[in-house]
Amino acid sequence: MSSATAADNREARHFELEADRRARRMFVLIVIAFAFLAIGGGIFAAYLLLWDDDETTIAPPRPKPPAPVEEFEPVPGVAWTKDEPDTRPTRSSGPRLAETVSDGELARGLARLQAAFDECARTHGAIDGMTVNVDFSVGESGRVVESDARPPFGKTPLGQCVAGVVRGKGSFARTRTGRRDIRWTVKLRR
Repeated sequence: MSSATAADNREARHFELEADRRARRMFVLIVIAFAFLAIGGGIFAAYLLLWDDDETTIAPPRPKPPAPVEEFEPVPGVAWTKDEPDTRPTRSSGPRLAETVSDGELARGLARLQAAFDECARTHGAIDGMTVNVDFSVGESGRVVESDARPPFGKTPLGQCVAGVVRGKGSFARTRTGRRDIRWTVKLRR
């Protein structure tokens, strides 16, 4: 075999390989194009199936039938008609509750705690006449639900003692809403 024939064979083989590569690339592109068409067609078909321009074709849900009303036998000896007003006595829930705790009730309730406040003053070395500001809230039950001493005594043992007395022993009358965010000044005596 001559060198020209061998070169021609290599060249022919090269062209065959290149044509084969092109055919594979074209096949992959055609497969990808068909995949996109299939996905797009599926989405379009779902849109057409789910979209309804005439809403009357879908029947609205039927309401549930009302529960049957039981008819009661009349009680012998009792005459009652539907037109008569109800004259039965209503139960009272006891004494009427006030809406909230008044300032006067707060002053009286905290005055009952003065001995405990004075004990805090003696225990923690407070000066006679010193004041501690306390923030607290009273629940509907009349019990103090939270209390904290305000600065400068907020984190001191004296402030925590006074706030603890308000929280632990503070008790007021029951109300409908309680009272929140109360700020009160407690005057200490030794």
